[in-house]
Amino acid sequence: MQVCGAPEAPDLRLRFRGSAGRQFRAAMLGGVGGEREREAEVPAAAPERPAERSEPETAPAADLAPLLRPAAGAEGLPLSTEQVLALQRDGGNRAVTAYLSALADVEASRAPTLAAFATLPPSTPIERLSSAHSLRHAFDGLDEETAAALRVAHAALNDPVRLTDEVLRIRAHAAGLALRGVAEPFRAALEVHGKEGPSTGVVTVELDLADVPQAYLAGLLDLAARRSGGPVVVLPGDLSLDSFEFLDFVGEGLPFVDVSAIVTTESSHGATTHLLQDLVVDGALREAGCAMNVWQLRQRMVAAPGAYDWARWDEVFDVNGVAVLNNPNALQKVLRIVLHGDPDGVLATVDPTLRETAGPGQ
Repeated sequence: MQVCGAPEAPDLRLRFRGSAGRQFRAAMLGGVGGEREREAEVPAAAPERPAERSEPETAPAADLAPLLRPAAGAEGLPLSTEQVLALQRDGGNRAVTAYLSALADVEASRAPTLAAFATLPPSTPIERLSSAHSLRHAFDGLDEETAAALRVAHAALNDPVRLTDEVLRIRAHAAGLALRGVAEPFRAALEVHGKEGPSTGVVTVELDLADVPQAYLAGLLDLAARRSGGPVVVLPGDLSLDSFEFLDFVGEGLPFVDVSAIVTTESSHGATTHLLQDLVVDGALREAGCAMNVWQLRQRMVAAPGAYDWARWDEVFDVNGVAVLNNPNALQKVLRIVLHGDPDGVLATVDPTLRETAGPGQ
C-alpha cells in the first residue's frame, strides 16, 4: 500500500528572491506566529493594479515559464508551452501576445499576493497540538493512507506559498480560456444541490473574463470541474443544512460553491473558498504521492468511524473564530484584496436570495 507523506516545506530563501522575498519576510516579521489569535482585520491596502495598456505587450518568455507549464496541455490549453513560446518569438499571433501579457500581469501580482496571505498565521501544526485537542483525536478510526492524506491537507492549507501558487495558477488558467477561443462571456453550469441531492436543476453563471474577480471565478470553476471529473454543484442560498447534514454532504466528495454559507451563516465566509481549498489540497496530494484526490479524501474521512469525525472537516478545512490560513472567513478577506473585488458578487445573478440581501461580504 502506498502511503503519502507531507511534502517538505518550501525553502523561501530560494523561492522568493529580491523584492518578493523582502515583502514576504517583512510580512512574516510583522506578526505571523505559530499561536492562534482572535479574528483580526486584514490590512486594507490592496496590491497595485497593473497599468492600463492600449496594446498588448510581448512578455519575456523565461519569466512566464512557471505559469505556462501548468496552464498548457493538461488544463485544456490547445497549445503546448513550446508552441506558445514559438508564436511569441514569431510575433505574429495577437491572441498569444495578449495571453502572454495577461500572464505577465498575473506573475507581477505574485509578491503582493504572497504578502497578503502571509498576514494570516497558520494553524498550529498537528504534531504540536495538545493530546486533548479535537484534531488529535480526529485520526482515530482512519486507515493509514487516509490519515496521511489528511495531514498533507492540513499542512497545505496552512502554507501561504501554496495558496499563492494556486491563486496565480487559477488566474493563468482564466487567461488561457480566452486563448482557447472561449466565447464572451464565459458560461459555467452549476448543478443545484438540494436536500435530496444534486438533482434540482442547473443554473448558468456568465462571467466577464476582462474583470479580475470574475475571471478568477471562471478559472476556479473550470479547473475544479476538470480535475474532479464532474460538475461543480451549488448549495443555494435558500438551502439550510444542520451540521450533520452538511458533513454528510462534504462526504459526497463533490466540488461545490456554497452560497448557503454566505446567506444563512456568515457573509464573510465566501461561497468559493472551499473550492480554492480543494485545488490547493489536490495539488499537494499529487505532489506527496497520495493514491487519492481531495474529493476521494473527503469521502473517506467522513465515512470512517470516530467520535471526532467532525473535526476532520472543521479543524482542517473550516476553522472558525480565529484568523488563520485555513479559516475561510479570513481567507475570503485576503482574496477580496488580491483580486481587487469579491469573486462571489456575480453569483447574485443566478441566486435570487443574494439579490434579496445586502450581498456577499456587505
